[in-house]
Amino acid sequence: MSRRNVPIPTVLRSPVTLSIASLAASFVAAYQLDDLLHRLRLYAGTTFHFQPFVLLSALTPVLVVSVVLVLARFVLTRVPPTPAVPVIYLVAGLFIILEYVAYLVPIPEWLRLSAFGWLSTRLLVFGSLGSQSSTYYVASGSIVIAIAKLARNASQSLEAPSSSHSAA
Repeated sequence: MSRRNVPIPTVLRSPVTLSIASLAASFVAAYQLDDLLHRLRLYAGTTFHFQPFVLLSALTPVLVVSVVLVLARFVLTRVPPTPAVPVIYLVAGLFIILEYVAYLVPIPEWLRLSAFGWLSTRLLVFGSLGSQSSTYYVASGSIVIAIAKLARNASQSLEAPSSSHSAA
């Protein structure tokens, strides 16, 4: 049996599953990009070779905003009006944004030892990137996408009953 004839499970082709998987992939890619920027900043400070850091710092916002816009177009046009997707996008975005703000408050020892504490510590390292943090951009974008999708779902649900009454 060739690879072209292998059926893809229906759940993997679902727009809801794809939108959630693409959000996760966006956060992973943004995290890796932040890590690369952090390493290039350290390299530039050690070797005084600033060109790679400056170039990537200039291209990062354009790249990340482009990815967020593609993600928004997919979620707003392809995903059926279900409350699950915007809620997941909203919770994920708020979680990351709150992690960036939480560095103002000391983290308890038991929480610092958990996976949550590891993520918080890593985001604090990338917090030094300030407004250049790709993870922050993706989190902000996911909040905006969630609000737009919730508004779109609400407008679609308001239009649906009026069209059924006009057909009757």
